[in-house]
Amino acid sequence: MEAGVPAHEAANRDLLTTLAAPLPPGTNDELSQTIEKIRTYIADPAHRSVPGELVHEWRVALDRGHRRLPAETVRALRRPGTWLDHQMRLAHLLTHLGADSYWGEQDNVPFSEIDTAVHLWGHR
Repeated sequence: MEAGVPAHEAANRDLLTTLAAPLPPGTNDELSQTIEKIRTYIADPAHRSVPGELVHEWRVALDRGHRRLPAETVRALRRPGTWLDHQMRLAHLLTHLGADSYWGEQDNVPFSEIDTAVHLWGHR
């Protein structure tokens, strides 16, 4: 991350980038493209927030891509630490961010205001 980015924002960006885990080559091109778009956006220090509409777009694209994975792939990867596990956690977090944007009437969700402890693990 760029120098001068607050620590909490940098930590949130690092976590989001980790959760946007790349797929093995040839797994699902559409899903791979979605993940790369998410990773590129998050890694760009010019983006200090993410628009609620973009969060929704990412969430829908992840859902569509995950539904198109072969059932045997999903069964084999349905365990902690896999790229699918990371992406499912990312999708869960994006659902919460979309709700924060909608219910909080925010056009943009600042990376520095993402409460990952609440959204991913349910505690404060």
